[in-house]
Amino acid sequence: MTREKRLWVRIVSFAVVLALLLPLSPVTVVEEVQAVTQADIDKLKKKAEDLADQRRSVQEKLAEARAEKSELMDQKALLEEDIDLIQQTIASIEERIESIQAQIDSIQSQVTPYLKARGLLWFALTGYRLTTCADLSRGVTPGHSGVFPASDPA
Repeated sequence: MTREKRLWVRIVSFAVVLALLLPLSPVTVVEEVQAVTQADIDKLKKKAEDLADQRRSVQEKLAEARAEKSELMDQKALLEEDIDLIQQTIASIEERIESIQAQIDSIQSQVTPYLKARGLLWFALTGYRLTTCADLSRGVTPGHSGVFPASDPA
């Protein structure tokens, strides 16, 4: 290749590169930026303000939800405390019932011999036996006076 040919190749290459880079020149970019009107800028500002308002609204709702959640958590804690107190009250009542049942059993064990003795004494004096709860549970009913003649099956 001769020197002149090399020069022509370089000039053509340079021209091709310039042709490719020309659309990217700052003049074109400036012209495109200048094509944006004040109305477009106002629309973008309005859209930004609307989005900011929506974001504030969402932030307020989140704050309300957090407050409501906090209130619900407080209410839940109070309900759990109430449940614990109710369970303690139930346990206390069950203890009282057991204590009263023990007293009833104690009194019954003390009174039973006297009731049997009274029934035997009544039978010995009158010839009739007294009606007991066991008699009633077997379906035996007393007469008018609540006593059975000695000959009645028991």
